[in-house]
This record gives sequence, structure tokens and C-alpha cells, in this order.
Amino acid sequence: MMVTIDVLIAVGFNLTCTFALWKAWHSMSKRTPEMLPKLYLASSAIRLMGAVVVMLVYCVVVRDAALIRTFSFIFIACYLLMLAFDAIYFAKISKQKDK
Repeated sequence: MMVTIDVLIAVGFNLTCTFALWKAWHSMSKRTPEMLPKLYLASSAIRLMGAVVVMLVYCVVVRDAALIRTFSFIFIACYLLMLAFDAIYFAKISKQKDK
């Protein structure tokens, strides 16, 4: 099975965002733990804006409706999957720190 550029872009974007959030969360949990909910909210907004920019750039570069539809489906599916994973993961971490 051949991995397409669509999958590489989607996975690369999500891994980059997840790694950046993890580093920021780790750093902030030591310095100002009371700001963690605001960090998660801000990171979700930044991730959404970044996803929109990535999709728009792809649309401008490719300009083929069929390829854009395929990319959008793959990208949005990966985005939602990682968003759900991050929400569950960081909710569990927050609950553990509260105990």
C-alpha cells in the first residue's frame, strides 16, 4: 500500500500540533498549572486556524476538485481523531493532577 502525500500532510500537521501542545503543557504544568485550561483552549483555536491555512494552501496549490475532496476527507478525519485523542488524554492528565 502506497502512502499518499495527503496522508503525509495530515499526519505531519497533527503530529506537529500534538508535539507542540505536549511541550507547552509540560512546561506550563510546572510553572503555572492554573493556566492549563486556557492553554488547551488557546491551542485548540490555534490548531483550528492552522488546519484552515493548511487546507487553503493545498486548495490553491492543487486546484483539482477530486484531489481536494480526497485531501479534505483525509485531513478532517485525522484532525478530528487527534482532537478527540488530545481531549481525552489531557482530561485524564488534569484529573490525575487534581487528586
